[in-house]
Amino acid sequence: MGVKEGTLIIDAKTKTLVEHRSGELIEKLSNYVDIDPGHPVPLRIQIKNRNQSFDWTFRVHPPGLWLFESGTLNAQGKRHPISVTDVVIQSAAETKK
Repeated sequence: MGVKEGTLIIDAKTKTLVEHRSGELIEKLSNYVDIDPGHPVPLRIQIKNRNQSFDWTFRVHPPGLWLFESGTLNAQGKRHPISVTDVVIQSAAETKK
C-alpha cells in the first residue's frame, strides 16, 4: 500500500511542506525551525485518516539533531500517549574515550 496520487501544499515564502493529501489521508506539518541555515524541520506533524490519527511533536537537540519527543495515537475511540524521555546526545569524541 503506497501513495500513488496526492496533493502537496507548499508554503511559497518558506518553501516548506505544509500539507499532503491523498484520498482519506491528510498529513500536516507545522512549527518549522531551521536546524542549519536553509534546513528547516517541522516540530509538529499531524496525520489523519479514516480510522486513526497521530499528533507528534519533535525537538531539536544540540548540535541540530531532530528527534521525536511526544505524541498521541487516537484509534478505535482510545487515546494512546507516546513520549521519549532522558535523551542523551554524545559527541563522537566522547564515544572514543
